[in-house]
Amino acid sequence: MKKFVFVLLTIALIIGAFLGGTMGISLFIPFIAEKINEVLAIILLFPSLLLLLYSPGLIAEYMRSLYKKKLPPIKQWRVFWRVPHFGRIMPQCWDEARFETYRPYVTSEGNQIPFVMMGESQKWMRILGKYYPVDLICGYNEKKNVLYAIDGSAIKLPRRALLSSYKEGIKAFFEDRGHNYESIPDGTKYAFENMICSRPEELYKMDFGKLRYRWEDWMARSSGGENRKHDIFEDVLSNKEITAIFKSIRNKRDNLGMYTNFEDYKNEYAVCNGINLLSKLKYPQNRDGIGFLFDCLNDVDEPYFMMAVDELMKFPHKTLKNELEVRAKTAYEEQDVLKMAGLMFLAKKLNYEIEYVKEIKEKAAEAESVLELGGVLSSNHANS
Repeated sequence: MKKFVFVLLTIALIIGAFLGGTMGISLFIPFIAEKINEVLAIILLFPSLLLLLYSPGLIAEYMRSLYKKKLPPIKQWRVFWRVPHFGRIMPQCWDEARFETYRPYVTSEGNQIPFVMMGESQKWMRILGKYYPVDLICGYNEKKNVLYAIDGSAIKLPRRALLSSYKEGIKAFFEDRGHNYESIPDGTKYAFENMICSRPEELYKMDFGKLRYRWEDWMARSSGGENRKHDIFEDVLSNKEITAIFKSIRNKRDNLGMYTNFEDYKNEYAVCNGINLLSKLKYPQNRDGIGFLFDCLNDVDEPYFMMAVDELMKFPHKTLKNELEVRAKTAYEEQDVLKMAGLMFLAKKLNYEIEYVKEIKEKAAEAESVLELGGVLSSNHANS
């Protein structure tokens, strides 16, 4: 019975396509219209079009019942199409991705890439109309016309991305961000599923930035990573590479200041190299890096944020409190909410109330009291 229904639906789809196409053409080609009654054509055209629209859905539902598989609802097909690959793994991400505010990506040199749109949260990007999670996309191969993901997947781009103007723009985007893998080493999928993200079905709940750092760290330690020439400001370095720089500084062949300018780091993952280096040096040898660590507190959503907090907690608390006061005042004057949030988080870890913030709160409370008193006096005066 089920096979009969499937065959019937298939035949209906074919007949509908034939009738709809024939009748539709007959309205616009005179010599055919002369042989076919135009009224009949119009009557048959619309039911045929409706059949064409609904037959795929009916067939899909039939296939679902036939094979009893937990296929995704038909409404999720759009998610799979608009969010390639990751829409299948985490369809819950669709609302988050599409309701972002996107703007053309601007490189560090000030060049705008109009077809690469970056979301305000820096979590999602849109390339040629398709949505991708920024931290989970690690590379681009222009010859194969694919994007590479950290789970080992190769995601095909639309054919128009093969045009030279698009290829140059996408390549410029990845190069500007400081990390572009033109190929994925063997074992990436296994490492992602077994060491980095053991529960892919819960991927949508995870911090993409931290996942990416763990993947970069694995890459640095893998055989694929060892074959690449690493730059501390662009790539995540292995423990062995960090140790080599640490020894160079300890033996005074290098200056720590070379590695503590936050702006020198090309991406959020490479920043972790600087924190790991300071961790190896330990206090007081790393005291000149305190400014760098405080700069890492400017965005609580970055993968290096908690690493910086943990490292700062190893510094003398008096030193941290003095630095908190100076930076809190600057953050308040600049009205930098993100920077202030990071400082408040560290202060809470220290169980310390920033004096400057306390004074502002007291002044605000006094001003509110004066306004309330003025309101009372005005009310009494009016009543008298």
